[in-house]
Amino acid sequence: MIKTGNPVISIYTEMTPNPETMKFVANKLLYPGKSIDFADEASAKPSPLAQELFTFPFVKAVFIASNFITLTKTAETEDWQDVIPSIKQFLKEYLEEGKSVVNEEELANVKAESSKWIKEQSLSPQPFAWQEGYGAFSYAKSQVPDVIRYIQNQEIHHRKETFLEEYKKFLDAFDIEWDERYIFKETV
Repeated sequence: MIKTGNPVISIYTEMTPNPETMKFVANKLLYPGKSIDFADEASAKPSPLAQELFTFPFVKAVFIASNFITLTKTAETEDWQDVIPSIKQFLKEYLEEGKSVVNEEELANVKAESSKWIKEQSLSPQPFAWQEGYGAFSYAKSQVPDVIRYIQNQEIHHRKETFLEEYKKFLDAFDIEWDERYIFKETV
């Protein structure tokens, strides 16, 4: 099980482009170098944290990444400002108590069953395998043209700097605590 614990946890929020979602950022790694998405309560079995978040009546979906959680609220919840304080307090207490964020053993079981089903259904033309690692960085709407240019010029750009080198620079630039053990390995 991946657990987290810290005597002093701080949580702050960031708006997302989707008004139905809110990002809760912690000063501690939650799921180092990985992310996991729970579209509903039924899918949250691998995460004790997500299971507890779904007990809030306004939580519709949960996304957990390295140092943040993004929650999607139900349509009936009118304003994020009504629920942010209770979520921040819950996350602070949960993380300070060092409770489990993701149960890796349970997640492995879910992946094994999913892989088996995908193979039985012949849903992939190539042999199916789960992706290792994940990274997500958010940018302001005003930066969209820069992001588009970056994507269009990636092939040229990565002749000078590998994706791994750039990825580590992004982690540093965004002040994301990281550990070499959880960084993906480039294939040759």
